[in-house]
Amino acid sequence: MRLAWRRLRLALALALTMSAATLGCREHHAVRLSAGFDRDSGLPDGYQCEDSSGKLLLERVKQSRIFSVRVDFMRVSGGVPVCREADLHTWCEDHLCERVTPTPLCFDADYSTGEPTLGPAVAALARLRDEVVISDAPDGVVMVRLIGTLQPCAEDVVNPDLVVGCSRSCPVRLDEISGALLLTLGGFPRDCERNIKVCASQNFREQN
Repeated sequence: MRLAWRRLRLALALALTMSAATLGCREHHAVRLSAGFDRDSGLPDGYQCEDSSGKLLLERVKQSRIFSVRVDFMRVSGGVPVCREADLHTWCEDHLCERVTPTPLCFDADYSTGEPTLGPAVAALARLRDEVVISDAPDGVVMVRLIGTLQPCAEDVVNPDLVVGCSRSCPVRLDEISGALLLTLGGFPRDCERNIKVCASQNFREQN
């Protein structure tokens, strides 16, 4: 069934908890995920993109039988830019935006047995509930990303052409956040596939 695009819906929430642990003079903070999925589709924001024929990109896992979902951090230099998709794209064209390595958390979907369905991919996404992502989140301004790709976790570098879903936070300083930080994907439905490729890229830029 064709899944309608819902721009305003419950996005994946990333709850941040600050640790009192201290190493030297540096305060450490931990990042935890609390996943909220769209009530109708069972998928987080940024995972309901469709191709030109109206088919869900995530359906491609049925052919590839490979899917991983990973959480990482994109460091943003030069200040704290506006969160809108177009403004972020422009910002990262003019400033250094780069992935913080290594990837702190990644889950492979289990397609080893049975008929290929969306079930294992959705189950991999669901595993993010209450998982500790990283015990010492990066300093400075970062975006937190949730990337779904037709690659195994063993391949650390994401190929944008194999991305089937991506959502991100606004650029923030994580040690200044309390409560919930929402991950979403902005822009118009017609730009969805383009936007998830930029979202999942190594430098938050459109690839030529």
